[in-house]
Amino acid sequence: MRDTRTPAFLLGLSVALMLAAGPAQAEKVGVAAAVNPDAFSSLSGTPNKQLNIGKSIFYNERINTTDSGLVQVLLVDGSTFTVGPNSNLVIDRFVYDPRKKTGELVATFSKGTMRFIGGKLSKNEGGVTVNTPSGALAIRGGMFQASLSGNRGIFSFLFGNYMQLGGKRVYETGYTIDTTSGTPTIRPTTRQDINLILAALTNSNWRSGTNNTASNTQNQGPNFFQNDGEPDELIDTATQDQIQAELQKEFQNRLKNLPSAPNDTNSPDTSNPNPPGPAPDTRVGGEFRGYASGFIVTDGAPQFVGSLAPDSSLTLTPSTNTVSGIIDVREMDPTSLLALLVDSYSGTKYNIGYGSTGSENYQSDQNFGASAQTAAVTETWTELVWEGWFPRLVNRSATTNPAVTGSLASGQFVEGNPLPNGLCDDCDFIHFGTWGAKLTSQNESSTALGGWWIASDITDAADLPTEGNATYAGSAIGYASNKPRGGAWSTPYIAKGDMNMNWNFGTRKGDLSITGFDGRNFGGNLCGGGVLCPTGKNHFVGGLAFEGQNRVRGAAAGSFVNNGPNKAVGVIGNFGIGDNRWKGTGVFGGAAVPR
Repeated sequence: MRDTRTPAFLLGLSVALMLAAGPAQAEKVGVAAAVNPDAFSSLSGTPNKQLNIGKSIFYNERINTTDSGLVQVLLVDGSTFTVGPNSNLVIDRFVYDPRKKTGELVATFSKGTMRFIGGKLSKNEGGVTVNTPSGALAIRGGMFQASLSGNRGIFSFLFGNYMQLGGKRVYETGYTIDTTSGTPTIRPTTRQDINLILAALTNSNWRSGTNNTASNTQNQGPNFFQNDGEPDELIDTATQDQIQAELQKEFQNRLKNLPSAPNDTNSPDTSNPNPPGPAPDTRVGGEFRGYASGFIVTDGAPQFVGSLAPDSSLTLTPSTNTVSGIIDVREMDPTSLLALLVDSYSGTKYNIGYGSTGSENYQSDQNFGASAQTAAVTETWTELVWEGWFPRLVNRSATTNPAVTGSLASGQFVEGNPLPNGLCDDCDFIHFGTWGAKLTSQNESSTALGGWWIASDITDAADLPTEGNATYAGSAIGYASNKPRGGAWSTPYIAKGDMNMNWNFGTRKGDLSITGFDGRNFGGNLCGGGVLCPTGKNHFVGGLAFEGQNRVRGAAAGSFVNNGPNKAVGVIGNFGIGDNRWKGTGVFGGAAVPR
């Protein structure tokens, strides 16, 4: 995505423009930075006046456009509204302390099309609210664009920490909150969404001095539930930001006559597009094993993928700045124990290899990313073969190697990480993050799948305690999808919750509970080793049921992990659970609670 952050001198310029008018103009909140002649504004009780470049914008001033009007408004904190044709926008409230970078921006967008680029205020929780007929929209640290007619509209999240409309919150770029049906839903942003708004915000009469656009890029969290061929191209196209060039052209002559503005030491540093991470000396590296889970995108209900064993892996090599990983999952139905056992021996298995080299991709052991390099898809089935008069079951398999695109990233590497503080306070020895892939076969059919992974140093069975109890606490993170009555399954969205696990090392039994995962609580009994639990003693598996229900609706599998020389002081694993109205899948990890 193009970097849309306004440089320090432009922010200083906008402040200087406000100050130059003197204290009598204290209600000014911004300026019209670029204008099409068919754009007007009015204050309460005054007639419409045509907007001109450089005109001051006051709070409670209504900005409206005709069917060919277009205007960009730059506010003091660096926020930008681009308002398209037949649109209506009011800056209801604007309070900004440039020294503390705090305040509040409240606007009302009642119809038309618009794009918002957040300034200093959007970096604060609750700093920006845009009221619409569809509800109050909040955005933090980012950028969105919208098209609205009555109370029906689309609101596309392009960049930042999150966007929320009513009870719907989007954490990842490339998603849209859609209210065109009357009920807000979250779905992938489509080419049609982008083209609709982009066409409205493009006008041949646009009064600006240049067509240059910003060209810096920003690392974004992956969104693996897009329509084919869209994510990078759509976001890149949608985030063209002309305001820097336009302001520089229109105001460069005025700059010489304005008082100098103080340096803005808090302006973003665009020299490194990747999110900041720990210092390089935290790159210890190592080889780790773990689990992955997620969904395959389908036209109907999302298809679970996961693993009952730690078949996925991660390797970090500081000496060569190399990140490599393998995601190994298979299609499965964790809502049925019988189907789960069958899926363990048949079905489709996906093995995806990731790799990258360079300090920009391997910043620390908690901050890294890699791109998909290889893929193998193995179909396994059982055939009945007759040998003379006697039948025999024979396992068959076939493997293909489709073309692959996608990425694997640590949680900290992902912009807008839902768990910025990690899985728990003492969980730095556990690595987790997102993965995704689009597989294209020779006949050009494609499969998109993705989810979350988790890995660490798995404890050897011989190093496990043989007696005593332990309690582990941490977090769960993954994806969920729901199906309203009479509706279709929603696009998978990020969900997170708390994880707690109790374990008796003598009996090799315990219990797992996950709470607050998309507002749902579930859990179940676990066992490790033995006839009924065919796992090694250092692993565990069990069924899951929703709170207040006895019927098993899912499954979880995991392993004990080490923190350096300290054995079995953590747990990791994956899970899947669902019914005919809701599905959830993800990974969990936690550290032992001191006794």
